[in-house]
Amino acid sequence: MLRIIIFINDKEKASFIANVLKNILFKVKCSYELSTYLSPGRIIENLKENNTQYDIFLLDASEPSSEIIAKELRWNNFYASILFISNKITDINQLLKYRPSALITEEDNPQNILNAFKNAYLEQKRMHNYFMIKNRDRITQIYYMDIDFFENSQRVVLLHNYKTKEIISFYAKFEDVYNSLPKNMFYKCHQSFIINLLRVQTLKIVERKFILLSGEEIEISKRNLAEAIEMFENRNN
Repeated sequence: MLRIIIFINDKEKASFIANVLKNILFKVKCSYELSTYLSPGRIIENLKENNTQYDIFLLDASEPSSEIIAKELRWNNFYASILFISNKITDINQLLKYRPSALITEEDNPQNILNAFKNAYLEQKRMHNYFMIKNRDRITQIYYMDIDFFENSQRVVLLHNYKTKEIISFYAKFEDVYNSLPKNMFYKCHQSFIINLLRVQTLKIVERKFILLSGEEIEISKRNLAEAIEMFENRNN
């Protein structure tokens, strides 16, 4: 599921761009959620609550609020793709610091929008790797970005999916699970927990706890505390 946000304060332009995107998504047979906003308030509120819930942002570069959105997004999310669009892009360097996937300078040209969005789509396709669970009767794929943490429960591993609020249990060695995960994203902070670093909101050093965006509190072992601090500080590098 690709989650897309369009922020253009002109209703007609926003509708035009949305239709261009829907056309390509239909052709590639991609499931998606596309939300169009004419004002930034709700987007910023949602990002403050959880800035990893969207995949692609198409933002009006002539609107100062777009920079606020990009800044809020990039606070701890470098996986989402940003596309800035406007006929009036002037301060390119100011926008480049938010690591956009493209700058679209002809907002009325559907081919330019299409080409830029294709790049963002392929970028997200490469990033949206998933964890696979094989049980006796089914195979389940969960995107890494949708995982809050893994929990070791005796011989069973519990996967906590923040998006669906599900807890999926499966048989596996906890160490094997950890070895299969990308280490720039997941960290084994305790013998019982592997956390998604991008889902961490706060690190409480004295209490030795990670506080996730979902509100879950995950214990950090004493011997892992120094490394946990380093991993948290460098998670976007």
